[in-house]
Amino acid sequence: MPFGRPATGLLSIPSDSENNKMPIQICCVGYGVTKIDPILVPHTITLVMHAHGLDLDKDSKYFEELCREPDGKLFYHGFDNVENSKPETTYFHDMIARDLVGAMYLEKMPQWDGKTFVVTGESEGAFQAINVAAHDDKVTFADVTIPWFSNLGGYRHDRMRGWSPDYTYGLCYYDTA
Repeated sequence: MPFGRPATGLLSIPSDSENNKMPIQICCVGYGVTKIDPILVPHTITLVMHAHGLDLDKDSKYFEELCREPDGKLFYHGFDNVENSKPETTYFHDMIARDLVGAMYLEKMPQWDGKTFVVTGESEGAFQAINVAAHDDKVTFADVTIPWFSNLGGYRHDRMRGWSPDYTYGLCYYDTA
């Protein structure tokens, strides 16, 4: 179990996979604390990662309470400046570690064709997908939309800040730019 919470996700394996080799894909979802749904892609083994490593058998109310202001444990996850002072203590360190565990799991699937490994995501999910691609040389394609967490320190040079944590040394390791 990486860093206090397990890597959790929903795995979809096509019914025709038994004697066929096929691509693998990790899908990462955007910022928030929500229940995730499986994604079915024809002829592709697909793993939808849960960013927070939570028990996916819980009902929607469980997830809502975790991000409820002000006492929800995951409300504004990743915005703690003290936590973000070092790469090893950021919230995103553990998130990306869980995603990489998911990647290692998929790579061991006997049905994988050994050639095609796609990572996808939008917003925070794109941030996760880019980090998986950056740390796993088996990834062959990253399909990302509007990546969050890009050019975090740009506001210090008159660039638009957007909605993001304050720039800290610990976060620059994960910056998608």
